[in-house]
Amino acid sequence: MSQPRSASTHLHRFALAPVAAAFLATSIVAYDALASAQPPAKPANTPVRRGRVVKQPIVDLAKQAAARRPGQVLPGDPPPEKFAPPIAPPPPAQSPAPAAAATELNLPDTPKPKAAPVPVERSAGPHPVQPTAAPTAPTNTAEPPPSSPEPKSATPEPPPQPEQPTLNVLRGPRDASATTSTGEAASLVLSAVYGLLAGVQWRPVSAEDAPWQTPAPGDQASGRYELRTGLQSEATLTVDGGVTVQVGRLSRVVVERSPATGVPTILVYRGTVEVLPTSGSVEHKAIVRSPDRSKPVEAQPGLRVSYGAFRGTQIERVQVTGIGGF
Repeated sequence: MSQPRSASTHLHRFALAPVAAAFLATSIVAYDALASAQPPAKPANTPVRRGRVVKQPIVDLAKQAAARRPGQVLPGDPPPEKFAPPIAPPPPAQSPAPAAAATELNLPDTPKPKAAPVPVERSAGPHPVQPTAAPTAPTNTAEPPPSSPEPKSATPEPPPQPEQPTLNVLRGPRDASATTSTGEAASLVLSAVYGLLAGVQWRPVSAEDAPWQTPAPGDQASGRYELRTGLQSEATLTVDGGVTVQVGRLSRVVVERSPATGVPTILVYRGTVEVLPTSGSVEHKAIVRSPDRSKPVEAQPGLRVSYGAFRGTQIERVQVTGIGGF
């Protein structure tokens, strides 16, 4: 036997009934909306419309190979114009012979205007008859025909040759400051050469360029001298018997004496100059000048002055331990 259901079970069923009714109504509405959104079905006897068939282009290689290309010459064809035999130029036209100058030109006689009648006075009696002048033959006043121009020669004149450009090389002085300096002549002795002997050269400073000479250690010179060293060469000079100057690698200097103080002067245009101590008790000084300094440097033993186009003038004091860098 079944047990009697409680009142709570009946109440639960009555509570679910509205929910089930609402779900059913929502399903019906959704089905109607879906059915209305779909297009109507076509009848069975409606013909099917097909798309247009597009034919793909077919490339006929054999036909293209047999076709004549522009400019193609096949065996048996006449030669093209560029290979045709040259056409002989037409003979030069001959100028017509000049017509014979007319020696006599007959012109129709033109009547001359008659003179106005002279009034006659009846009281003066009969008027004498004036003689008429005989007619003159007409003169030939026509200009002679122009002479025909001379025929030009068939040989063409050569075209004018263009003028060849000329190259003018302007050579200035070696160093403006070196040639215009007012320094006096100094006595020089090449004490030593370190490195390659051929890398040390000197020459006297003058208005015109003098040839470079390669001195040997012990050579002497007097005057304003310019000295240069190579990449692997250094030189030691004794100026006026008291100042010892070492010229470094890749240097170019001018040695002279100051006319005001009588002190040896070194003009440094490139490289390094160093004043070395002497063996005597008296330390001699020298003046070092460079292109970028208006005031000279009073160089004492142990002072090194260098100049370069990028760094300018640099002055440093070094501890002398020996002579030469080799």
